[in-house]
Amino acid sequence: MSTSNPPTNPSQPSVATPAQASSSGSAPEAKMGTGVPSANRGTQAGSSSPEGDKPRSGPSPDDCSSSVFNEAQRTVRKHGGVKRNQADVDQLVTETQAALAKMESPCIKVVNAATIRALSVVALSVPLNGNITKRRPGFATKDGMIGDVISDYKTQELMFAVWSKTGSGKVRLHPVYPIDPNDEAKGYYLPPSDPFDSIEKKVVVLPTGARPYGTTAQLIEKMKRFIRDFYHAPEIWVEIMAYFALMSWVTEAFTAVPYLRWLGEPETGKTRGLAVVAQLSYRPTSIGGSSSTPPLFRLVEKWQGTLVVDVADFRNATEMWDAVSKILNQGYLRYWAVMRSDGKDSEPRPFDVFGPKILSTRQPFSDIATETRCITFPTSEAEVPPEIPLQLKDQFYARAQELQNELLQWRVDNLGRIEVDEQEIRKQHGTRLAQIGSSLLAVVEDAGARQRIIEFLGKEGIREKRNRQAVLVLEALRRIDEIDVTDEDENPNCEECCHLPRDGTVLIMHVTCFANKAARTLGNFEEKAPGSKIYISMRETGSHLRSLGFNPKRTKKGNEVYIDPTHLEKKLRQYHSLLND
Repeated sequence: MSTSNPPTNPSQPSVATPAQASSSGSAPEAKMGTGVPSANRGTQAGSSSPEGDKPRSGPSPDDCSSSVFNEAQRTVRKHGGVKRNQADVDQLVTETQAALAKMESPCIKVVNAATIRALSVVALSVPLNGNITKRRPGFATKDGMIGDVISDYKTQELMFAVWSKTGSGKVRLHPVYPIDPNDEAKGYYLPPSDPFDSIEKKVVVLPTGARPYGTTAQLIEKMKRFIRDFYHAPEIWVEIMAYFALMSWVTEAFTAVPYLRWLGEPETGKTRGLAVVAQLSYRPTSIGGSSSTPPLFRLVEKWQGTLVVDVADFRNATEMWDAVSKILNQGYLRYWAVMRSDGKDSEPRPFDVFGPKILSTRQPFSDIATETRCITFPTSEAEVPPEIPLQLKDQFYARAQELQNELLQWRVDNLGRIEVDEQEIRKQHGTRLAQIGSSLLAVVEDAGARQRIIEFLGKEGIREKRNRQAVLVLEALRRIDEIDVTDEDENPNCEECCHLPRDGTVLIMHVTCFANKAARTLGNFEEKAPGSKIYISMRETGSHLRSLGFNPKRTKKGNEVYIDPTHLEKKLRQYHSLLND
C-alpha cells in the first residue's frame, strides 16, 4: 500500500480530525483535506493506547491511516460513488472494516473506530493516490455516463451529478469519477477548482442538485413566467429566450449553435434581458469584468458553458475586443478552437470556445458573418411596468436557482433524445439560418411555438439574404476595380460579357452584370426564376451600393458609380467571412 498522502484541493477546507469526529457523535461532512487523517491524532485526542508507552510491533498508526484510507476509497469506487448521507457513510465504514478483516490486516487492531469513520468520510472526496486527475466541469465516459459539475446544496462543495445518458434519469453525486470505470489506472475526473469564489460571486452559476420539473411544457411555462416577472419584452422574445435557455442545456446534441443578442442604445433594457436569460442557461459564465485576454480564454474553457458578455464593455480595449471577436467568430461551431500561445514556453494551445453566447451590443458587428450567427432583439426606450422590479434581489436568484435545478433534471431526461431536423427551416430560409436555427427548434415541441419562432427567424433570413446580396455587389466592384478596360482579353466586348466602356465609366447596370456573373461563379445563390441566371436586379444593386457607401450619381451616361479603392478594401474586410462561406 502507498503511504503517500492524497491530492489536496486548496479551494476546500480541511477535514475534521478523528478526535473531532469521535467527539461529535456523528459522521463529519466529507470535505477534502490536506492529507490523510492520522490514527496518531485520534489517539492524542483522548483515547489512550492499551500498550501505554511501550514500543509497538507491526505497522505504525500513520502507516495504517494510509492503508485504511486506500481501502475506503476502493469501497467508494466499487459502489460508483455515494450520496454522502449518514446511511452511506455507515455502509462505507462497515465494508471498509470487513475488507481489512478479510485480508487479516494488522491495522484493524491499530486504528480505532472513530479514525476509520473519519478516513472513510475523507475517501468520499479524494481520488486514489498516485493516479492521474483531470479537472473538468463535466465529462462523458465510454460506457455512456454523463457528469455535470454542481454546487452541492448540503456541503457547498463542487461535486459531479452523474447519470446515464440512456438510463432511468436517476442522478447520483460523486466527488470524483473514474475516467475509465474499468481501469482505475487511467485516473479520475475532478471538478474545477474555484479558489477565487467565482460561484459565490455569480461569475458562474451552477445547479445545486436535480429537481423534478413535471413536463417540458410545464417547465417552459415556468421559465416564461420568470422572464415576464423580471423583464418587459414582446411575447415572441420571451418565448425565444425560454427556448434558447433550454437549448443551452443540451449543446452536446449540436455541431452549431446560435447566439442570442440584444442590440440597442444605453438604457433600453439590454443588460436586464441578458441577465434574466443568463440565469436560466446552462452554466452561464460572465466575462464582463475580464481585464486581460489570458483569464478570458481560460475562464471560457474552464467552465464550458453559456458565455455571457456585454460586448460594448470591450469596444475601447483593442486587445480584449480582438479576443472577444475571435471567440464569437469561431465559437458557434464545434471542434473549431482558437489557437493561442500559452504558458512559459509560449506553446500553441487550442482553446475550446464552442457553446451558446448571450450578448448585448450598441452597434451591429463589423463582421457580417458574426451578425448572421445572432438571433437579434433590437431594443428601444420603453416605459417599464411598475410590477417589474428595478433591482434584482434575493427572490430573483432563489427562483432562478430552483429553475436551474429543474433544468438539470430536464437535461438528464432529454439529452439522449434530441434530434435535429434541418429541412423544415432550410426549405424556407436557406442553409445558414438552418444551420443555427435548427438547433433552437430541436427543443421546441409545441407546434404553435415552432411556427412563431420560424416566422421570427424568417425576418433574420431576410436580413441574411440582403447581406449575401451585398457580398455579390462587393465582389462585382472588386472584379471591376481590377480590370484594365483597354485590354480586350480582360474586358471583352461580346453579347454575354460584362463589357465596360473604354473611358472607365461604371454604371449600376455594369455592377449588376458583374454581380450576377459572380453569383454563377461562387454558387450557392438562388436564381430569381429557374434558368434565368439572374440573382440580383439593378434596383437591388443600386440599393446595396447606397447602403455600402458607394453612392451612385445620375449623369448623362446613367447612374454612375465611383469606386473608392480604400473604401472598397474596408468593406471587403468587413464582409470577408461571408464572402468565403
